[in-house]
Amino acid sequence: MKAHPAYLGYVPFTYDSLAKTFISLGLVNLAIKYGQTVILGHEDDRPNTEGYNLHFHDYTALGLKIKSFQLTDFSTFLAYKPERMILEQSDDDLEIALRSMSKEVMIAPLTDFRVLIDDNKFNNYRKAKKTKES
Repeated sequence: MKAHPAYLGYVPFTYDSLAKTFISLGLVNLAIKYGQTVILGHEDDRPNTEGYNLHFHDYTALGLKIKSFQLTDFSTFLAYKPERMILEQSDDDLEIALRSMSKEVMIAPLTDFRVLIDDNKFNNYRKAKKTKES
């Protein structure tokens, strides 16, 4: 890979480090390459009989075959994230997700806040999920 202009180097993941933890927070489970086959996830309402490519990357142009599984199976059995150090309690996944939805930094504990949802958004969500109105 050193010959490729985009190659910058690698981070050794053998032992715990802040670099390994930082990188593992941003990794996504996009695909698995096995031989000349790329294994991907697709929506759960599609059958596993065909290879669906939901990504913008054209794997077939590279001469690769596509096989895909429903995301429930793909994420349960094929997804992998490197182990990472446990960060301080204020830096857990829930808080990171909540901070991504707001420009304001949360100061209060996570148990001391309310979530406000616009009535139209909530009602549209309930209709989309086909639940009974309460």
